[in-house]
Amino acid sequence: MSKRHVFWLMIGILLGAAVLRLPALSTLPPGLHYDEAANKILAGDIALRGARPIFISSYTGKETFFFYTAAGLMRLLGERVFTLRLTAAWVGLLTVAASYALGRELFRGRGGRTVAVVAAGLLATSFWHVLFSRLGFRAISQPLWQAITLWLLLRAVRHWLAGARPWPLILAAGVALGLAGHTYLAVRLFPLLLLLAAVPLRRQTPQLWRPLLLFSGAALLILSPLLWYFATHPDAFWVRIGQVGGDGLSLAESVGRSLLMFGVRGDPYWRFNWPDMPLLNPLWAVLGMVGVATAVVHWRTADPLGRVRLLLLLLNPLVMLLPTALATNEIVPSNIRAIGLLPLLMYLPAWGAQRGADWLLGRFTAPRPRVLALFLLALFTAQGAATGWLYFAQWGVRADLFYENDADLAAVADYLNGHMPPDQPVYVATLHVPHPTLAALARDYDALKLIPQGQALVLPANGRATYIFPHNVPVPSWMRPLLPPPALLGPAGPDGQPTFALYRLTQLPFDPLTQPSHPTRANFGHALTLLGYDVGSGPSGGDLPLTLYWQVTAQPPASYLTFAHLEDEGRYRWSQIERDGYPTAQWAAGEVVVEQVRVPIRAGTPPGRYHLRVGWFAAADQRPLARLDEMGRFAGNALLVEDVFVLPATAAPTPLPIPPFAVAAETGVPGLRLLGYEPAPATVTNGQLLTVPLWWAADQPLPPLSTRLELMRSNNVGVVLRTGQPAQGRYPFASWPASAFVVDRQTAEIPLNLESGSYRLQVRLLAQGGATLATYDLGAVTITASERSFTPPPMATAVEATFGQQIRLLGYTRTGAELTLVWQAVERPSADYTIFVHLLHPDGACCVWQVDAMPHAGTYPTSLWLPDEVVVEQYTLTLPDSAGEYALEVGVYVAENGTRLAVQGQDSQGDFIYLQPVTAD
Repeated sequence: MSKRHVFWLMIGILLGAAVLRLPALSTLPPGLHYDEAANKILAGDIALRGARPIFISSYTGKETFFFYTAAGLMRLLGERVFTLRLTAAWVGLLTVAASYALGRELFRGRGGRTVAVVAAGLLATSFWHVLFSRLGFRAISQPLWQAITLWLLLRAVRHWLAGARPWPLILAAGVALGLAGHTYLAVRLFPLLLLLAAVPLRRQTPQLWRPLLLFSGAALLILSPLLWYFATHPDAFWVRIGQVGGDGLSLAESVGRSLLMFGVRGDPYWRFNWPDMPLLNPLWAVLGMVGVATAVVHWRTADPLGRVRLLLLLLNPLVMLLPTALATNEIVPSNIRAIGLLPLLMYLPAWGAQRGADWLLGRFTAPRPRVLALFLLALFTAQGAATGWLYFAQWGVRADLFYENDADLAAVADYLNGHMPPDQPVYVATLHVPHPTLAALARDYDALKLIPQGQALVLPANGRATYIFPHNVPVPSWMRPLLPPPALLGPAGPDGQPTFALYRLTQLPFDPLTQPSHPTRANFGHALTLLGYDVGSGPSGGDLPLTLYWQVTAQPPASYLTFAHLEDEGRYRWSQIERDGYPTAQWAAGEVVVEQVRVPIRAGTPPGRYHLRVGWFAAADQRPLARLDEMGRFAGNALLVEDVFVLPATAAPTPLPIPPFAVAAETGVPGLRLLGYEPAPATVTNGQLLTVPLWWAADQPLPPLSTRLELMRSNNVGVVLRTGQPAQGRYPFASWPASAFVVDRQTAEIPLNLESGSYRLQVRLLAQGGATLATYDLGAVTITASERSFTPPPMATAVEATFGQQIRLLGYTRTGAELTLVWQAVERPSADYTIFVHLLHPDGACCVWQVDAMPHAGTYPTSLWLPDEVVVEQYTLTLPDSAGEYALEVGVYVAENGTRLAVQGQDSQGDFIYLQPVTAD
């Protein structure tokens, strides 16, 4: 084809590309997904709010070229969704044009114009590229700058080898490569493609080193701000890479799936593809293989620069596929992560089509160029029509895409922009907090209060509020009785369902002081008061409902999350949940929060009575929010919810969990298997508890059985630690259902007089009469004697105060900020107590400085102390900055409930004592 034919054909292709990319940008795709909404906010920050980022660290990190481009348009057209997507559309159109220019540089011989124009037509009508050209995502800019870089670089090298000195082209190519580095994460592999493709030019290095030096220098200059940012913020470079890589798929499986996307099965994700549609349809995929074969055939006769072009085509599908192939912890394959394949990928089927047409038409009279141009125009018109029908009439109107794209929240924002209540708070249930979709679309976003996943009902003090639950976060069943009927339903989505439900509350639906079945008045850090709770039961492997009623009393200085820990009588934590039911930044004094927490129950948890430890902790440093007693004193970090019942599971989980250490031996009991165990500690001290969890499975009712845990010496003489039923006797084998999976935590105390040395830990399965049915080796355990002292060291100040008639504080020594307490056991303590040392404010409030911990940082609990044993604890106080006298108090309490041990003796204050005050200068 002549230049004139190609010119008019490219005009038609670009017009067709515009028809696919520009109409209905504000409404298709529907809604505004939170990722795209975040991009709108970021571009608006640059355009209108003075932001000038080198790299955007929020939202897992983003390169900035696209955002500055969108910001420029927003300065002209306003901060709208249309403007953001228009940026992507124009970038997409420019990429189609650049693909033709690059194609002409890649294919210099006969038929080169045809290959270039066919590749441009393929890109213009590609559903993949059309979709991303209509989304406000930065990834769309990567193919454009890759194409410009290659076009300028290949053109410059060709002229240089021919004797010219095109310094401006070389400089421009380096600038283009630098700009490419500011487009998208996957572009980091593009320089690798350039290096590999440049190998055939190694003999021309003496001739090319100066232009390549300029090229590299210009690229590094443009990249230098970003490289400096990564050098000073290394986590920003790795954060997204660390998220997408992981233990999801095996690398081989991920690579296999990624290779299939060329013509068999593509991205399954609705937002970025028609699910499973490959990048190339079967015809173009076959022609792509013809293009690969043609490139291989041309290798032998190509000059060095020609081989560079061939390597670019052959290596591109391998190198630029790596961003999706290596993302083993994400959706594989992924169209967005594979976008760096463009536009080079389109030249292979275009070349295959050109070679196929040459072979076919060579047997007949070759058509005139005008006829060929008209044929290609008709071909791409038909393909564009098919793409348009698929995008606008099929993909864009699907209900699942509608809701996946947060169109329900877009409807909420549209309603609130015209009907924002002026005199009451508005609570909106959202999947994420904060939510960029509402932030980007709702004019009064800062006045809204967001409830993560609709997990809590927040009641203002006066009882007047508006609640909105979008389609993606419906009203939970437990909350429905507390709300009136919906006052308004949002417009229907494509499935006919309302996009949201709105509720108006005019008065409190209940008395917060009497509604809970278990009322309480637990004060947590003067920030909130737990008014009470309702708790249910749940089966092993399921969950149990816990409804908390709490009232905000003050805005705390940090962000706090709710926690609930399921524990047994030995304080072992079987499961836990931490969540943000109502973000702290939104709290207002007087609000009552009803929050239901579904506490998971680990599979294998033996049925029986447990307790829940409930409280709040700071998200930043994991520090619990202190619970205070009636006098405002520290009373622990949680409220203990007693009498929580775990029910038997209806059946064993399928498949059965895999234990850390599997056991292959038989039990000798039909239907019973010991799957394995969790290892016991390698070293245990006399008097400590040794615990080894055994994983059992049964598939029929069992006879009366028991287990014996013992330590075996090297001479095969055993020391029996315990004999009994699973779960410390609470769940006998004979009580198990026909299908059961049980984690039996065998726990026993190491005798105080057991000699030190190495032992083998064994468990025996015993019949009803005591006969051994099976014996299992559970590994080696070393027993060490605890280092104990019964002689008090010298003390500066004697005290002689006894706590709970079990522990005596003999005295202490304080030198500056160093404090040493000397304790002695009156008798063996009955529990593991927590010792507190509080440096109080001048008004007596807690605390300028404090430590609440078990002795020796929890490594030597009080239950191990023997009568008359002396234990020394050392502390380093943080002295206050302000001058004055500060009281120093010491006490002992039960961590579970904050109950302090009563004090008898010198300086007793009932349940604590004062040491000599600390004077700060």
